[in-house]
Amino acid sequence: PEQLLSMVQMLDGLLQKWSARNTRLKEILEGYLSDVNEAYLVVTGQISPEASRSDGDASPHDVAAVEATDTGVAFPGQIGPFHIIQASMPHDMGSIVLTNILMGVFEPNADFTEIQDWPELPVRQHGMMIPIDRTIVSRTTCSDILRMYKKFRPMFDEVFFVISNSGKDPENRFSDELCEYSNVLCLEQEELVYTNKEQMAAVARNVITK
Repeated sequence: PEQLLSMVQMLDGLLQKWSARNTRLKEILEGYLSDVNEAYLVVTGQISPEASRSDGDASPHDVAAVEATDTGVAFPGQIGPFHIIQASMPHDMGSIVLTNILMGVFEPNADFTEIQDWPELPVRQHGMMIPIDRTIVSRTTCSDILRMYKKFRPMFDEVFFVISNSGKDPENRFSDELCEYSNVLCLEQEELVYTNKEQMAAVARNVITK
């Protein structure tokens, strides 16, 4: 699992760096990333070996876009007075599913941005720094929620955090106290697990309604 996780992170970094420069390379990297991430989820027991292949090319991103439209909560491409930061610990692979769901709901035709865990909290898309107010959804492995809120809140009416938690070790989880804030939604990794397309849709629907 550790090697697969390293490959996911490597491919994700390559995708961020090169996909804006070459469409064909983007397609190739996205395919590799999907395959390796799927293998990781299977090896770690988060999905069954039959889950995604038996349902064709369906993805949490695509399913979430459909579910959001069906439930009337889609905001495709509408840059608003708020921003959503999907935060998770570096080891939490459930965050990939969660990021795809959020992008499917709010920015189905956009590429995700990442807030890097450096002192200045740079926001990058395809490896290049961009203003955070050009996007709706960002993801991060920075665990200092308060620091991010203080930096980005003046740019929006509100900043919301959607957190993916996993495991029982308090050192590798966001605190229960943090999850009680009104602008913070915490989800357990178990809530993001699916074994077929129907369960994938249910996972997306659960996130959307929350």
